[in-house]
Amino acid sequence: MFSLHDNTRIMLCRAAFVALCVVPTCGVVTWCVAVRGSGYRAAHERAIHDALGWRVQIEDVGLPKPGLTLYQDLEISDVENSQLLTQAPFLEVQAGDNETVLTLPFPARFNGLRLDAILRSAERLLRACEANGRYTLSAQNVTLHLNGGDRTLVNCTGTLERDGQRARL
Repeated sequence: MFSLHDNTRIMLCRAAFVALCVVPTCGVVTWCVAVRGSGYRAAHERAIHDALGWRVQIEDVGLPKPGLTLYQDLEISDVENSQLLTQAPFLEVQAGDNETVLTLPFPARFNGLRLDAILRSAERLLRACEANGRYTLSAQNVTLHLNGGDRTLVNCTGTLERDGQRARL
């Protein structure tokens, strides 16, 4: 076995400390700052806008576990006339290999007079999917605001599916 000079040993220990402790810690801190910044939230708003064509406002974006994205205080409006389409305190998006599950765990409100805009966006999303995929929307409690009064739907589930050349809603 060879012996190292004290100065060499100290230099190796310092280099190992920097490489194994300081650099990873700085990386984690940088990631945390980037995720908490407004640019990260704006990137999610842009991604939803690009996919669906809606104007989106999100108060906060969280990543509680791998594959799960949590949007807080979500408001979706029509781009053409800025009319509110939906408002939800939370939206959970669980992304899998071929399936994406969107869950509204708390009461959400939809503009019942503009359900056509939501349907058009769902069709646009299906056309944009190149591969087979499935989107499932699950809601515990949804209130539709209509001219004749509000209607509340409980335990709703809907599926958008693309299988080969076929698309289903």
